[in-house]
Amino acid sequence: MDKITTKDRIYIVRRVNFGSDVDMNITNQIIQTVDPETLALDDDQITHVGNSRDGDLLSDIIDDLLYEDLAVSFFKINGAIGISRENGNTLDTINFTWDYNKAVVSQNISGGITLTPSERAKTLTSQGILVDTTWTLTGNDGTNDAIASVSVVFRDSLRWIAMSEQAITSNLLHTWDYVLKADKNHIFTVDAAADEFIYFASKQSLGTVTFWISGFEEIFTETAFSYTNQYGIVVDYFIYKSENKGLGVCTVTTS
Repeated sequence: MDKITTKDRIYIVRRVNFGSDVDMNITNQIIQTVDPETLALDDDQITHVGNSRDGDLLSDIIDDLLYEDLAVSFFKINGAIGISRENGNTLDTINFTWDYNKAVVSQNISGGITLTPSERAKTLTSQGILVDTTWTLTGNDGTNDAIASVSVVFRDSLRWIAMSEQAITSNLLHTWDYVLKADKNHIFTVDAAADEFIYFASKQSLGTVTFWISGFEEIFTETAFSYTNQYGIVVDYFIYKSENKGLGVCTVTTS
């Protein structure tokens, strides 16, 4: 085993006790001259000569100790972590933005989207996307990958309004409040004046809807309707109308 010479640096670890049952390790990084005649070494002590320890470069060991995992700070599509569009509403322009916690040496977005290491934004045009699609960003810092994904989903709408009784048309439905969902479960608030009913519309494939107001089941009449959305997609809907009018401000739960 190599001996420590006067040119070596050593670290002295002192073990102290503050009067409790638990010892505390205190490491003092002390650089001092070593007297080879007075310093004795046990066989199991770790020593090194020059720039290596046990065959590994000390610079590599330090790099390993200081290494920070690569991570994607954010990955957005059109300014959001994910987007929803009504069926038929084509997604043509895509703006990807992203960042990492440190520099990368290579990166790409799935679907054959090539990137330089310094890019943090990418715009695609004339995409013509009409179905659910996911993109995955992969960056590499020379050691590990970091991965994140964004998606666009296409959904039909749930629609509602408080209004006086009148003939239902697709153009009228276009003016109602709405949310894009894959199920019929929703909570919304309306203000039904004295002559106004609460209306709700959902596609027939979701099944019959049950309505709850202030914890009580409310009776709604159900009528089949062929709805043409703003993008020309025809969907079979049910139109629901509350049995009572003039319910005032109320929160409606559908299931």
